[in-house]
Parts: sequence; structure tokens; C-alpha cells
Amino acid sequence: VQTTLSVLYGEGVAKRGMSLTQLVQLLCEGPAKVFGLFPQKGQLALGSDGDLTLFDPNARWTVTPEALFYKNRHSPYMGMELCGKVKTTIVRGTVVYDGNKVLAPAGFGRLLSRQSGGAGADK
Repeated sequence: VQTTLSVLYGEGVAKRGMSLTQLVQLLCEGPAKVFGLFPQKGQLALGSDGDLTLFDPNARWTVTPEALFYKNRHSPYMGMELCGKVKTTIVRGTVVYDGNKVLAPAGFGRLLSRQSGGAGADK
């Protein structure tokens, strides 16, 4: 998950001309709709959670075990130089990542109920 935005930005936007709007739809709006979490997630609007990722498209970094925050520090992108890096993540108005470390305390997340009728909803 940590490498998703950098990989898709570098390979999709920088190399192949995907628009930033398409990238946001692919990573935010689309999954929120599929999992029945839209409009609480997947958009910036009054009444939505207001989660933001601040991304530096010019930053370059190499995927190494030391650069990963996973407990199991493996990645199919190991050794790959990626284009763009997340600088800050804000969840419900709270900075949870500052570019160097995760700041959110254990249990900060919230379980959300799916809305019925989403593309991924159980029928």
C-alpha cells in the first residue's frame, strides 16, 4: 500500500499521460464507491471525512527494506526508484504521517459500515 501512489503516479501520470483527475478517481473515489463508503470517503466535500495526502511529484526514492513501514518489509518494487513521494497524510483533520514516521496512535482508525447499493455491496 505504501508504494501504490508513487508507482501509479510514476508509471501512469509521468510516463503514460494519465491525468491527475483519473489518478484520484482510481485511488479514492472508485474504491470508496465499490466498497460502499462513498460519499463519506472518496471525495472532499462538506460532511465527508476530509482525509488528505500531500504528495511531492518531484521527489524520487528507492524502495528498500529500510524505507518501508510494513512489519514484513518485502515489496515487488524492491530496488526500484519511484517518482513522487507522500509528504504528509491527514485523516479526519489529524496528521497521521509526516513524511518520516507514522504519528497515529494504535487504534486511531475507525471501522466504517458499508452503504447498501454500492458496486461492491453484497446482494
